[in-house]
Amino acid sequence: SINALRTDSITVELHASTSPYSLVESIKGIVKIDGTCALSYSSSRTGSSYYIVVKHRNSIETWSKLPIHMTSSSTFNLKTN
Repeated sequence: SINALRTDSITVELHASTSPYSLVESIKGIVKIDGTCALSYSSSRTGSSYYIVVKHRNSIETWSKLPIHMTSSSTFNLKTN
């Protein structure tokens, strides 16, 4: 079944790369069983850099170590970024 491929939901936010690191956009997504989550942000985000913030309902938020430069097909890996 298609629901067997889903594990949980998360909220992924883009925050400005400069202080005060204000929230720019927020999207809720479904994490698949393989640990991936595909999200689509506004095309106006392409070409700029943002901190990626991942929030789960049962844990603290996790920020990317550095701002991530957004392209039309950016990827973010919690293990390496």
